Amino acid sequence: MLQEVGGSFYEVSDLKAPIKANYELKSVLKKIGDKDNLEWFSLADSNDLSKKESIFLEFDNPRKASGLVIDKRESLMTTFLFYHTLSLFGRTNAYYFTKMENGNKWLQKRIIKTYDILGGIEVSMLDQNQRWIPLKTIREAGPIVSDTHFVALPEINSQSIILRLRMTQGLWRINRANLAVIHKKVKPLRISPVKVTNGTKNNQENLEKLNHRNEFLVTYPGDVYQLNYPLSYRPDFEYFIESQGYYIEWIREEWLKDENLKAVKKMLLNPSGFLKKMAPLYKVREVEMEKVFWTSKYTQLEN
Repeated sequence: MLQEVGGSFYEVSDLKAPIKANYELKSVLKKIGDKDNLEWFSLADSNDLSKKESIFLEFDNPRKASGLVIDKRESLMTTFLFYHTLSLFGRTNAYYFTKMENGNKWLQKRIIKTYDILGGIEVSMLDQNQRWIPLKTIREAGPIVSDTHFVALPEINSQSIILRLRMTQGLWRINRANLAVIHKKVKPLRISPVKVTNGTKNNQENLEKLNHRNEFLVTYPGDVYQLNYPLSYRPDFEYFIESQGYYIEWIREEWLKDENLKAVKKMLLNPSGFLKKMAPLYKVREVEMEKVFWTSKYTQLEN
């Protein structure tokens, strides 16, 4: 069972690796053919963090309803940009983030603009007239876990299916890109928790918060909650967790020395220029950041 970009669920089978997978005329098939410890990735451009790149995939056409299965995660590019931006805001972070939370549309749009320029993984398919037809854009933030996404494809009367994955250079790490045969679309059964415990305490108030879309259960470091659902385990079921929320950021004292509201203004008014200016700063740290991140205490605990 896989979830398509946009929310629909499909029952699929017969996952197949591409017969060809090329990046800059070189094969990357060994790195994206299977879900394993190998990932394909490139390094960011030295002059512009928004520069785009493409991978081209070719599959045997099963001549049945099918879709693309892709496992991917982000690099640390957006992590770098996010925390660098926090350092530029400095002591004014709380003020401006409160304005955004309270509905300042101009500020929201300007912040989102940078994210939109970086974009996601744009999936396109070559049709019988040799035109690229845009299908879906895959987006999900986070450098830690490789997420699985599915894109249903239109049926085409040709020997092979050719896809293009277009993305920002150095932003994505792809673990697998396979083709799967679709059996049917499935409507999931949504089940809400009926009990929430914190330690040995049954907390009705927290249960009501978790079951109410506009309420939030606020947790703190060290908190452990157990959620009980009214459903016995069944091996013929597949289970998905649907959640919504956010985490609270903090500002480290050493970041405050980088406060620069003039740079913030330039970023908000010219995000494309900001991504060009950030390219040399990121390139200096790009390779080392991965090593430091994966040897950190946090990721060691997670593993």
